[in-house]
Amino acid sequence: MLRTEGCDHTWRWASRFRELRSPDAAGMQRRLSRRGAACDCGIFVSELTLARHQLVRDLDTDELEQPAVAPDCSAVRRTSTHPCANWERIR
Repeated sequence: MLRTEGCDHTWRWASRFRELRSPDAAGMQRRLSRRGAACDCGIFVSELTLARHQLVRDLDTDELEQPAVAPDCSAVRRTSTHPCANWERIR
């Protein structure tokens, strides 16, 4: 959503995700804020990046890049607001 709709520096998309997946997860924004994210786009600037095993190699440049379509998440409950194994925390 951030790629197509952009970031308006609010929790618009994170809130929508929480409403759809886990309406009782009241602490999600607080948890993300403690880790440095101030809005939707901050999640991917200061909190998470796509895990290395999900990246694809550009055959022209030999660089690893994000895939055109995000892979489906696995290994977490459908109602979880925690990142799945496709994501790793930025240190």
